[in-house]
Amino acid sequence: MSKILEITIDAFGEGLLKNTEFDNVITFCCLLSYGDIKDIEKQKIKTLNNIVIPINSQISKLNTINENKIRIWYSSLDNEDMCSLYFLVSYFCNKDIEIYVCDIANEEKFSFSSYLSSEIKELSKNTILLDDKEKIKYKEKWETLIKENEDLRILNNGALMSFSFDYLDSKILDIIKNNKDIEYFELIGKCISEKLCGFYIDQIFFNRVDELISKGLVKIIEKNNKDKCLIITI
Repeated sequence: MSKILEITIDAFGEGLLKNTEFDNVITFCCLLSYGDIKDIEKQKIKTLNNIVIPINSQISKLNTINENKIRIWYSSLDNEDMCSLYFLVSYFCNKDIEIYVCDIANEEKFSFSSYLSSEIKELSKNTILLDDKEKIKYKEKWETLIKENEDLRILNNGALMSFSFDYLDSKILDIIKNNKDIEYFELIGKCISEKLCGFYIDQIFFNRVDELISKGLVKIIEKNNKDKCLIITI
């Protein structure tokens, strides 16, 4: 019988597991919480600012799995992790594979970056085996998100829901209103530190702020091209 395959959503988590007792580890991430997810398995790449995600190679990675047991490590407080969890369960739902999941979130920690290597073994005790009913529930949820195919998929009271870009943009605008004449990178930092709408990927906020600037919804009142130091306001 093959050993269990560990699947993380980010490379940091993969490195952390490999630094402990786990050696059969892969990372799967297709930025499923942001942008178009219709026919995601047929997409070749997804781009977000300077991030280029090779969707085709990520899917190919799943197609070559030989293990009959997988464990998906995820944070129930992270949009991207939850989207990836639903996708992966849906993907493997009808295959002869046991699907285990391990939620790494708690009241104090919400991502792998919050943990030390020495804590992973204890963390693995959160592992549970999904039964058929739970697999179907996750699969149906993912199918609903695909059908809605909105701009964003955001956790709301523990449930993933679909939203337009306007929802996140309004939260960013609120930060600007409360911090008049805020510097560009300070704004990005606040979005991340406040865990705005459950997103932790800085390029998502770069993308949305740049879009707000291009639409004229926020104004640049001082600019330094060399450092891209922009002071922006409503």
